[in-house]
Amino acid sequence: MKKNWISAIALSITAAIGIIIFSEFVAPAVFQVLNPETAAVQAQQLPPSPELPEAPDDLSEAPPSPKAVSKPTPSPSPSPSPAATVPPKPSPSPSPSPSPKSTPSPSPSPTATPSPKTTPSPSPSPTATPSPKTTPSPSPSPTPTVNPTPQLSPSTPAVESPALPRLPLADVPYTDTTMGYRLGILEGYKAVSLGGVTAIASPDGNLAYTVTARQRAVDSPLTPASLAQIAIDTFARGEGFVADKFESTIGGTRIPWKGTLMQDTNQQALSGLILARQVPGKVLILLIAATETAKGQVESVLATVAPTLESVER
Repeated sequence: MKKNWISAIALSITAAIGIIIFSEFVAPAVFQVLNPETAAVQAQQLPPSPELPEAPDDLSEAPPSPKAVSKPTPSPSPSPSPAATVPPKPSPSPSPSPSPKSTPSPSPSPTATPSPKTTPSPSPSPTATPSPKTTPSPSPSPTPTVNPTPQLSPSTPAVESPALPRLPLADVPYTDTTMGYRLGILEGYKAVSLGGVTAIASPDGNLAYTVTARQRAVDSPLTPASLAQIAIDTFARGEGFVADKFESTIGGTRIPWKGTLMQDTNQQALSGLILARQVPGKVLILLIAATETAKGQVESVLATVAPTLESVER
């Protein structure tokens, strides 16, 4: 009975494009891949203190006017002095020179110099310098808190498979120079070759796994979705083959699947996992198939043999 299952699985592998457990397989898919004031305080330039008429020069001429110094108050009386114009004495005219003594009155204009005290008004303008307190606008530097957006770097949704018990492996792996890969053999499993296709089957024949290779003309990187599509196209014509949602994982793209196996008049449900991995020049596709009896072992088998899958020269 064990041998019948192994033969059935191996035969179905051959029929399923030389992969495993499927009938009438052809690998039709060819993939084309790939696909951010200052406050300029104008110094209030006080209008230059009204320049006094250069009377001082006249004052120098008016030394005889010291007598007139006592006469400043009658300054309104200069009107009679014009009557004195008859005498050529210009001395009355110096009496106007007291008006220059009004020059002391300009001295209050220096008291206007307190107006420079308005210059302290510029000092409030320094209070305008708090406008540099707008420099706290760099407080938008919290925008670097947008740096959490780099947490989108986990955009690589690569999911690490849960830790599963590893199964023992045989000392010598299986090497296929035709397909160009090497793969570990689980302890107790046997390599069964039919029609040029090799499947590694369990002793009871309820679980088997195999690898196929898809050659590539261009070695550009493939997205997880592209890897998944290549794998699905490879097995799409398998009997009752239905692929579930794929996910990116460390080392490739993983796709759960279901299918059926017809043996005589009996229909057997199958399920398993596919791992598609890009290597230089090709894509290696590992398929694990199991009957209802052995489907609980599929995850452990994948966790054990996937790390052993590698490309070799043909």
